[in-house]
Amino acid sequence: MLRLIGFLLVVTVLAVTAGCVVRSTGRVHDSNTVSIKDLEVGDRVAGLLVAEMYLEQQAWSALHFSVTFSGRLTLSGDYHFFMSNYDDSPVVNFVLDAASRQKVPHIAEDSRGETSYFHLAPHAAFGPIGSQGTATVVIDQLKLPHRERGEANSARLVRLVQKR
Repeated sequence: MLRLIGFLLVVTVLAVTAGCVVRSTGRVHDSNTVSIKDLEVGDRVAGLLVAEMYLEQQAWSALHFSVTFSGRLTLSGDYHFFMSNYDDSPVVNFVLDAASRQKVPHIAEDSRGETSYFHLAPHAAFGPIGSQGTATVVIDQLKLPHRERGEANSARLVRLVQKR
């Protein structure tokens, strides 16, 4: 019994030290826009479950955070399939239309503005490289990171419903 208590204590300390949220409340937020400081694993925002999150307050007052939401959403918007100049990998950038922007969570502290775009993977359904147009997609695992230097929002493509 003491071994189990010791193990749980070590895991809790490691998780807190790493900036992870340990507790789970299961609250449902009424608005799609929430403060990262009010969010916990297990909460629901825009119908999506907060599956993972990381929050770190920097000494110079900058917030670094990442939130991954679990749950499927059907969204529409414009896509552009290209090769990244950063690491020479294929990227599908998906920009949400106005109606779809109302369906996704927004983190109030995200200085990049509202969640209006993300990178989709896998990207083969959008090929060939250079393709662009409008599409309707089903996504899961929407990740909203925020750091001083960019990491793009991302989501897992579950299904390409329509491409035009």
